[in-house]
Amino acid sequence: MEALLKYLQFAPAYATDLAGLIASPKTFLANKNRGGDQDWANALIFFAISTIISFTIQATGVKLDADFVTDVIKTMLFLAIFTLTLAVVIKVAWRLVGGRAPLHSIILTQLYVFSIYMLISCVISLVFVSLHAIFYLKYYEEVTVITQKGLFNLIYKIINDPGTASLLSSEKYPGLIILGTVMFGIFCLVSVAWIIATWGAYRQLNEASRVRSFAAFILCGMLSVPTFGILLLLATATSIPNFKP
Repeated sequence: MEALLKYLQFAPAYATDLAGLIASPKTFLANKNRGGDQDWANALIFFAISTIISFTIQATGVKLDADFVTDVIKTMLFLAIFTLTLAVVIKVAWRLVGGRAPLHSIILTQLYVFSIYMLISCVISLVFVSLHAIFYLKYYEEVTVITQKGLFNLIYKIINDPGTASLLSSEKYPGLIILGTVMFGIFCLVSVAWIIATWGAYRQLNEASRVRSFAAFILCGMLSVPTFGILLLLATATSIPNFKP
């Protein structure tokens, strides 16, 4: 209980930062990026809490035991690597158009930006899963059984059991594809809106014009595709030894 109370002391500050970041991203990020040690401490705490919240939302049957802590730490490390890599990509994109912001300021900004992106993804995923459970209970139960052992179990099932792919059949579950398309569209719109809202913070850091900012945005998008592809391959490769169909 004492340990829990110790971590709960960060909740008010986190809630305040969350509200400020969502309400005015550029102003918030500019105020938080002064380069001091406290700025880094605040950013890392915000990132850690966001990761824990996101992990808890996506997990099923959460138990506050050693396994939970281990899984959270693994997730946090992977997301930290992901965030650092994206910050480097952003730095390279800005450098190509003449941006001069130091890498550490971009990393600090990205900790906040990616934290909100994680929360957005998890909330939309939660709504999506909830709608499945409400309107397509049979589908929800079938998919839950298949995916409870992870992504590779799902791939294994699809390859070895052609009937598994039919779970997405529009004939078996009318309206399922439409629901998925709508939710994916909402996710894309919200994600793009958040990216656009926060990209101005990087423009301020680099003291660049809107034209250069747009060029950096396009370059960042082009560089991100192969970079994320490599990260995804590395992430899935490390999961293969633990796969048990």
